[in-house]
Amino acid sequence: MGRLGQRIRSARVSKGMSLNAVAGTACTKAHLSAIELGKVRPAPRLLMHICRVLDLPLDELAAEYASEVSDPGSIRVLCESLRVQGEAQKVLPLLEVLPQKAKGTLSEPAVYLELGRVYTCLNRFADAQREFANAIDAASHRAMWAVAAEALFELGVACCCQGRYKDAIESLSRSARTALKGGAGRSVLLTRFCLGTCFLRAGMHKTALDLYEGVCSENVPVTYDGTPLQALAYLGLGVAHYNRQEYDKALRANDLVIRMLRSSASEGKYLADAFNNRAVYLLDLGECDEAGSNLLQALKLRRNEDKQWSGKRILLSVTEFARLHLQRKRPLLAKKAAEHGLTLAQRYRDVFEQGRLHTLLMALSPNESDRHKAAISRLGGELAMPEERVYFYSAIGRFLRNTEFEAVGTQFLDQAIRESENLSVLKRKWSHEKGR
Repeated sequence: MGRLGQRIRSARVSKGMSLNAVAGTACTKAHLSAIELGKVRPAPRLLMHICRVLDLPLDELAAEYASEVSDPGSIRVLCESLRVQGEAQKVLPLLEVLPQKAKGTLSEPAVYLELGRVYTCLNRFADAQREFANAIDAASHRAMWAVAAEALFELGVACCCQGRYKDAIESLSRSARTALKGGAGRSVLLTRFCLGTCFLRAGMHKTALDLYEGVCSENVPVTYDGTPLQALAYLGLGVAHYNRQEYDKALRANDLVIRMLRSSASEGKYLADAFNNRAVYLLDLGECDEAGSNLLQALKLRRNEDKQWSGKRILLSVTEFARLHLQRKRPLLAKKAAEHGLTLAQRYRDVFEQGRLHTLLMALSPNESDRHKAAISRLGGELAMPEERVYFYSAIGRFLRNTEFEAVGTQFLDQAIRESENLSVLKRKWSHEKGR
């Protein structure tokens, strides 16, 4: 009898459950008995079922399962389940030794892909890029185009998380082309959505709008991260409209997201984002009371999120609370919230939020305005893409409008215009070279 079978039998006996009660409809009584005696090994999904019924820790049994099972594909499926449950750190030791076992097998591309996803969850982006590149090579060599498209997609997402939008757009575009080669329509739609997000973050709002509208118009039941993709596209659509100062359209798109998520029982982190975004739009319209209630609703929903996700998202709410306190003439509370938000933004390397928070602190601490102005200029200079710099400087200029630092805001708007002119020159040069 193997250790895995012993653990299962001991747990079943201690709970006073019969073989039939544990097996349920997942397997036969005889099959479960054979698993307990070590004659056969359970499939990954059956092991998950047994752990749920007997209240056993899946991560502990996964280690024993990996030591007794030689098939790397089965171990990968189990690790994927644990990652989805937020246990990326616990499965990493199992996955890091798996590529050697999978070498030369059909499971090799999927193993590299899963290892890359785990590294992404742990914010180890350089390691993630290496494993995604390995997955792309292994999948392309075997003409497994669907897996190659998934790896390119994940590589694009990892680049986007690092703020490397140019690389992200290139990788996601390759993913769409590769997915079409393999006939994977679902991946193409998902890739369009992620491309929209990249263009949005890079400040190319019109392109983002077109991509999001294309996804919204498709009546295909596609989900991303357990959430209807159409709802997420409307969420991005609202942000794109807001950045174009189309507040009514932004609110309409955002309210549609809230209705869709509530009706689909997909409440959680994205619903919290929707309430947070609604607060942002309302604050710009001067609706402080309603904005405050939306921010509180967002924070309430975020209490139930996993720690890896919630830290970055709470940053958005902290920034808006600082703005809310400033508009309600509570400078001490506004400064406290802005300083806390700046610490979070620096931790997560969010350049745009750092810029917004420096503008708030400039208004709250006039004696330190030169320091905050220099920090904003430095942050803008760190952005790689010209489109990002145009968006960044113009956003800062808008934030400083109608404040005592409007002259500083005008300087940043002038910088945005210069960057835009440089961008036009670059585009003309690129078109000329392409035509040669």
